[in-house]
Amino acid sequence: MILVCAVLWIATLLLLARVVLSWLEFFGVDPAARERGIGRRLTDALLAGFKKRGAHVARTMVRTQDAEIARFVAAMGFVPAPVSALEKRLA
Repeated sequence: MILVCAVLWIATLLLLARVVLSWLEFFGVDPAARERGIGRRLTDALLAGFKKRGAHVARTMVRTQDAEIARFVAAMGFVPAPVSALEKRLA
């Protein structure tokens, strides 16, 4: 039996400077189910859905310490975007 992971994603379509964007906010595959193409197929399906709904660009963010995830999204064709992640600590 293949353990299929839960995928949580939020797609937001925004019209910014005539570019419709979609954001892949969070996704993951259970470590026991990796290296079977599940993440690639799920990501491909999400990107196809974004494109079908009019998105021209898909973005995601990867924490700097998540090298494995960074390699995965790079293999999926993601490249650095002309944006910076910003945060404000509240505690």
